[in-house]
Amino acid sequence: MTLHYNISNPNSKCNWVMECLSNGWVDNSEHYWGFIQDNDRLIRNHQDQFEDYYFWDMPYYGRYGVVDKHYWRVSKNGIHPTKIISRPTDRFDKWKTNIKEWRKDGEEILVCPSSNTMSYWCISQHEKVWTEQTITELSKHTNRPIRVRTKPRTKNTSGPLVEKELGVPSIVEDIQNCFAVITSVSLVAVEAITNGVPVFCDPLSFASPISSTDISSINNPTYSDQRLKWLSHLAYCQFTEREMSNGIAYETWRTYA
Repeated sequence: MTLHYNISNPNSKCNWVMECLSNGWVDNSEHYWGFIQDNDRLIRNHQDQFEDYYFWDMPYYGRYGVVDKHYWRVSKNGIHPTKIISRPTDRFDKWKTNIKEWRKDGEEILVCPSSNTMSYWCISQHEKVWTEQTITELSKHTNRPIRVRTKPRTKNTSGPLVEKELGVPSIVEDIQNCFAVITSVSLVAVEAITNGVPVFCDPLSFASPISSTDISSINNPTYSDQRLKWLSHLAYCQFTEREMSNGIAYETWRTYA
């Protein structure tokens, strides 16, 4: 097994994951965490050569620093799973997340650009360029108000912890008047969809199986009836560090992949 550690930062979250995998993932596979160091080039090489790899990153639910029992997500041969595999609901049930009815009375469109790293990976564009082009295209098809929410960031981290630090509204608070959320591959799609707000996203997004990928159809969002099946699938694509260390992650993945 080949594990790509963060050699420049021994305390990196990447290394926490790799150490756990070294204890509990037993096949001859190659694992990366995020697009740190030279991972971008190495992963593209795998794709060009049709070689398998695993990609680990921040989870769909249970983010580090937000809950004690945090998770890390995994996908094979991609940054996200883009097809729904039928799985039990037991792991999703542990999230204790209510799936709210679709809301169809929102007024505004919220544009949520992904990070530069993910933007370049998916569409070879800076997040600002993607945002500008997205707004321009949306304006051709709708008169609804359009608002941009950039990812809350500090020098060291991003996400929910930074929302509190900076005193900005959480994504759940920010979508209360939304007709739709537009993103490329941002994890905000989970919060939007579970709270009844439809999403338009990139085909490489984990949300693409139950969302629209064509913003020209902004006035006709996808209101999928497959949300529980989709969320149950995502719950089987993320694991705690304990599950990675004791082999549960490997056995679960091998059984249900």
